[in-house]
Amino acid sequence: MAADGRRCCRSNVLRLQQYPHSIIWLYRRLIELRRREPALTAGAYEAMRCRNEVLMYKRSHAETQLLVALNFSASPRRFSFEGQERLLISTHLDRDAGGLISSTILRGEEGVVLRLLG
Repeated sequence: MAADGRRCCRSNVLRLQQYPHSIIWLYRRLIELRRREPALTAGAYEAMRCRNEVLMYKRSHAETQLLVALNFSASPRRFSFEGQERLLISTHLDRDAGGLISSTILRGEEGVVLRLLG
């Protein structure tokens, strides 16, 4: 019975690896980003005001500042901020990482990590 359970888990992981927007790829990319960005592990945390069901906070380390925005609503929500930011990752894994943005609409239950530029 245990062998069947292991086979099922292995099969599920293999299936998820085939889909570039699956949860397994999100975890891998988030772990990679965490390793690449010291602000996410050793950086200072600054809470920002939560508006319209979008939670935002900053992480900073040395000269790097990152903004995390999380939409806890099932509906799209607009959020804006001063200046421009570079997108590092979206939880939907379908936005152009590296693109410059100054405001955006987060889809339902989407989160983003942005690098603040000046």
